[in-house]
Amino acid sequence: MRTWLVVAVLLSVLASPMLTKTPILEDLDDNLQHSSPIQAIISPSSGLTTGGEEITITGSGFLDMAWKNLTSDGNAYTWTTTTANYVYQSGWDPSIGVDSNGTVHIAHSNLDSDDFWLSSYDGSTWTHLKIRNCGTCSNADLVIDSNDNIHIAYYHSISGTGYLLYTMYDGTSWSNNWSTSNAENDQISIALDANDRPHISYSREGYICNAALLTYYDGSSWTTVTLDATTTYVGCDSSIAIDSNGFVHVAYRHHGNMDMKIASNISGTWQRYLVDNGNGVGYHSAMAVDSNDELHLVYASNSAGNTAYFADGASGSAWTVSNQGNSRNTFSMYIDQFDIVHISEYNGNSNLGYSMVAPGGTRQSMTVDNVGDVGYENDIVVDENNMVHIAYYDTSNKLLKYANRSTGMSITQEITVQFGNYGYVTGQVVNDTTIIVNTPIAGTVAETVDVSLWDLDGIEHVLNSSFSYISPDDLDSDGVINANDDCPNIAGTSTQDLNGCPDDDSDGYSNSGDAFPNEPSQWNDTDGDGCGDRSALLGGSNADAFPLDSTQCLDSDNDGYGDNQTGFQPDACITTWGNSTKGRFGCLDDDGDGWANLDDVFPLDATEHNDTDGDGVGDNSDWAPNDATESHDSDGDGVGDNSDDFSNDASETQDTDGDGIGDNADAFPLNANEWEDLDGNQIPDNSEPSKIQITSSSQDLKIHPYHIYANNLTLTLDVITSEGFTMVSIESNPSITPNTGGLPYGMYGGDSQTITLESSQIMDQITSEFFTGDYISDSGPLINFTVHVTGFPHGCIGLPEYWDTQQQTICPSKVANYRTDYYANFSMMLWNGDDDNDGVANSWDLFPLDANESQDSDGDGVGDNSDEFPNDASESVDTDGDGVGDNSDAFPNDTSESMDTDGDGVGDIYDLCINTMQNNSVDTDGCSQQQLNSDGNETDDSQGNQTNGTDNTNQTEVPIDTDGDGVSDLEDNCPGTSPDTLVDAFGCEIVESENDEDESTSAFESFFSGDSDPVTTTVGVGAILLALFTLLQTNAVAAVLPDAFRWVQVLRKNSKLTKEERNELTYLQSIVQAYYSNPEDLAEELVNLKGDITARFTNNQIKKETREKLLILIAELQTSTPNELYQIAHNEAYFGLSEVIDTDDRTKLLDEKLAMSASENNLNQPESPSQYSLGEMDDKGTYWIEYPEDSGVWHYRYAPEDDWAVYEN
Repeated sequence: MRTWLVVAVLLSVLASPMLTKTPILEDLDDNLQHSSPIQAIISPSSGLTTGGEEITITGSGFLDMAWKNLTSDGNAYTWTTTTANYVYQSGWDPSIGVDSNGTVHIAHSNLDSDDFWLSSYDGSTWTHLKIRNCGTCSNADLVIDSNDNIHIAYYHSISGTGYLLYTMYDGTSWSNNWSTSNAENDQISIALDANDRPHISYSREGYICNAALLTYYDGSSWTTVTLDATTTYVGCDSSIAIDSNGFVHVAYRHHGNMDMKIASNISGTWQRYLVDNGNGVGYHSAMAVDSNDELHLVYASNSAGNTAYFADGASGSAWTVSNQGNSRNTFSMYIDQFDIVHISEYNGNSNLGYSMVAPGGTRQSMTVDNVGDVGYENDIVVDENNMVHIAYYDTSNKLLKYANRSTGMSITQEITVQFGNYGYVTGQVVNDTTIIVNTPIAGTVAETVDVSLWDLDGIEHVLNSSFSYISPDDLDSDGVINANDDCPNIAGTSTQDLNGCPDDDSDGYSNSGDAFPNEPSQWNDTDGDGCGDRSALLGGSNADAFPLDSTQCLDSDNDGYGDNQTGFQPDACITTWGNSTKGRFGCLDDDGDGWANLDDVFPLDATEHNDTDGDGVGDNSDWAPNDATESHDSDGDGVGDNSDDFSNDASETQDTDGDGIGDNADAFPLNANEWEDLDGNQIPDNSEPSKIQITSSSQDLKIHPYHIYANNLTLTLDVITSEGFTMVSIESNPSITPNTGGLPYGMYGGDSQTITLESSQIMDQITSEFFTGDYISDSGPLINFTVHVTGFPHGCIGLPEYWDTQQQTICPSKVANYRTDYYANFSMMLWNGDDDNDGVANSWDLFPLDANESQDSDGDGVGDNSDEFPNDASESVDTDGDGVGDNSDAFPNDTSESMDTDGDGVGDIYDLCINTMQNNSVDTDGCSQQQLNSDGNETDDSQGNQTNGTDNTNQTEVPIDTDGDGVSDLEDNCPGTSPDTLVDAFGCEIVESENDEDESTSAFESFFSGDSDPVTTTVGVGAILLALFTLLQTNAVAAVLPDAFRWVQVLRKNSKLTKEERNELTYLQSIVQAYYSNPEDLAEELVNLKGDITARFTNNQIKKETREKLLILIAELQTSTPNELYQIAHNEAYFGLSEVIDTDDRTKLLDEKLAMSASENNLNQPESPSQYSLGEMDDKGTYWIEYPEDSGVWHYRYAPEDDWAVYEN
């Protein structure tokens, strides 16, 4: 079947569609075929004989009958270009998509601010959303799913490792984040399957890629498939497409064979297919699939001027490859809904180009933008409205740009429709069930004709529905001409309200104007309740007794209330006349109060009708209509007379204790013997004794050592009740209470007195065992206290509040009954227990209430268990865990940094200019503007490193190394050695023998002769180059080498390292082997080495690659644990060196080290503290430090830059 017909030319031929057959019918005129009638509905099914009316045919299977017509609207559209993001360096590696709302979304990187962005354009305004900070994000690819979620796959490098990252944006937040390592910084491509699940093609990390990979999400987890790892150099420049059957196709470059290949699972398993085996093909590939599942691929070669190739085909079949010319690369491809292939490209003229290939057509190319160098990075998409969108990078201005242009293309699906003998017309197939067509002109007489469909194969399909032509003078054929017909299109017989309109009940009123179109006796219903307005007396059926009330119609008892119980005021007594108007309507009401007798408790009393509480008193007269026990409230206090103890006193209602005094006035309403509290102390006046309360500062009544030390043990006397005046005496045995001269403490109610028990008095009464921790149980010695309380009562009732002789005669019983005089006893125990239960007695516990602490070795107030530096009073916290206390750590939250020599805010490890002068602004590498130059080596050749150097050439403190062999001229015995020569610690070449074993030079002879001078002169300068020694005789060297040096490894050849790298790595390995057991010394050596490396790089003495490799290893070593340092020191492979000392030699050396450790423990220890050791400053400004620690030897200096000197008494 022919699926595509371009009919642009045919449109001019079909000037008279009613009289001309379609090209298909003309082609098949001699071989027409007919099918059985098909089911279809024609709407409207009639029309004027003049034709030209649009009708709709509804059925099924229309798309299989139709042919497609792809046309252009003829407009000459031009490209519109604009800057999408004006932020400098924005727009790198852009990827573009358009959502269902027409909003354009572009993912891109900013090379200046090191971040990753999503820029969106709604047709009028650009908005920019930062995705993340990302200094190395690139190769982004973006797609948008059916729910307008944005999916992005991109590359990110973290600490030298490449990662493939994926994220999804739902318009509010980023989610479904996923990543995998070992990804190459190369082209990444993403596609979505029918379930909107992402599939991502990329390459494995390696030189010129290492494998072609596919990662996809199955709805619950991610799966990675290795598509091609048959050799190295495979997988670069990948692109992906998923066909309508869900098969995945991944194109990639096989650099080893210089081929363009495709991997696909179309066969059910993953297979690899060859697309093009031309010379150096497959660069910058882009691939898409059309509606027929045919793959389209564009790519370039690296030879013959970047020749571009188009390839069409399918996985597992032959491909058609065409040469498209030179100087074109970095492609992007998109196939629109018409199967038109759109390609954006960067051509040789530094312009952004565009190509379009319609099905069966040839490529049409044009320039989109040629202002400056534009388009090297580009991406293309076409939306549902046939608008082409391109995002691209403006290299000249370092900005993100955007271009769009309409294709001007449209597609229609058409079919030939025949109306009897009145001709053929072309109908538009809207979808599989709908055809829209305009009727052709018929004769002057009304007629019904058959309708047929002719499909693209020339087969006639007769519809089971026909079409009727009607006369234009009487459209409805009802005998009333159109001019007089109120319903000219509908036949009818009405004559009253309208003429010629339908009147089903023939009462003269049209159906539209008749409220009862099927009842001839009624036609009007004013209130619209379904009952006719015409009275039954006039013959109207279903007459309305309430024509203006839509809720009522009938009134059976004629009392004026309708029978409808859901209507307005329904009649509660439908068959009985009634006059009730309240509660229920239309029932008998004898007393005329509006309430029906049925609802009236008092049917003959017009003033009452209800008795809610049933007490016989009507609600209108009842004070408490809901309380059957009450009906009156005489005093108006809200309490009924029957319940009110004081019914005529509005201030009182109850006397609970029955003492005749109302509860409101009774201070003690539950005590019949009490009703007053004149002193307001809440104790009844008739029976009030004096009461006291004694509390101790020791809540457990135990005397602890810290109470004695702090002299803070107290007793507090509180008078909580009192007749009047209270006297309190307190004594103890043994006596530890203050001496009051025998006088008591006098207090009134509410007063308080605190007594301090003197520590000196307690000390006099206890033995020394108390302080040695012996009293640690609850059976320690007791101190017994006796309290004597004497109270004097208030005066008689009605007399002054004091007691005198006169009042004794008035109320003598009060003094006899209420005077207070009593004793109280309590005890306190001497206790040197363990309050915090940490197993340490209080007297020995510096933190007696803290179970986690008991000692403070450095006296800094922080317990040893919590103190990360228990022997250093100046430090207690190490936030980043790098072994340097926060007070000394320049970067307390950064485990990789602790020092900042020049104080510029950039740690020494990553500071390329470690000695920048103070008050200079620096960049992220720690270099000031004065230190930067234009040759890309970070430092200004005229400014140097801004230090007080000794070399007028490089202006640094780094010693000069004229021959570049890594040994300074001061220590170089062979100053003319070539830079690529492997040398020993004295700068002389190490001669390698034919058996690949290193020979020793003359510098070694001094060791075997017993001369230890080379050893001692090398230790502080980095003479750890002894690791280069081969053929070492362990026993001979043991006498002169420090213990740590016996772990020095022998340098072997490593063919993958340059000699410069091998020299530097061996030196670094030797430092680790010498100092791994002393992390502080190792850290100092690594900092010095880092400065040395940076200085030599700045002075062009070592290569950038060598410096970067060493700095990475140094950074890792600075964060390694002691155990890790031990492993690294004995693992030559860690430093890229191929061989190490064998196991037997290692074991021998270890045995010797253990055997000699006692006598040689101090061999490597410097005689004086490190220059970087701070020490402590006294009140005279002198710095002091004990070194070695706990040795009793003290060193001093007057300024941090001075050397330490030994203090001698």
